[in-house]
Amino acid sequence: MLKVAAFTGGLNDPSARFRLRQYISILKKQDIEVTDFYSKAGKYPPRNKLMRPLWAFVTLSMRIPDILKSYNYNITVLQREMLSTFKTFELLTKSPRILDVDDAIWLHKDGKFIDKIAANCDAVICGNKYIADYFSTINNSIYVLPTGVD
Repeated sequence: MLKVAAFTGGLNDPSARFRLRQYISILKKQDIEVTDFYSKAGKYPPRNKLMRPLWAFVTLSMRIPDILKSYNYNITVLQREMLSTFKTFELLTKSPRILDVDDAIWLHKDGKFIDKIAANCDAVICGNKYIADYFSTINNSIYVLPTGVD
């Protein structure tokens, strides 16, 4: 059985629901077990800027046990970055790594954070050709998987 550790943005994150979770039961029938390590602190920082450092600390602290668990899996899937618009602990997860991108996240902060993550992944799965064209300049292993709505 192939075991996949998937790092997603949150329990109610549409991207995780439409690009990962709807396929978990189908993949299980193919002997692929997916465990969703979603962010319990949410995908985006709070509106109150004074709370953002605390949110960042809590978010990353809660990710550490899941990062360690990723070493019990065969492959890691990263849906975006672990901390909004920052490269943090993504490359501490078990390799091989696949980055799954379904929108133009490189437009935030000049894209430097996601470029570094993508360059260090073994493949990038893109939601459409526009996204694939962008990431093909950073990573040689690009796949297009359109977002299907369940």
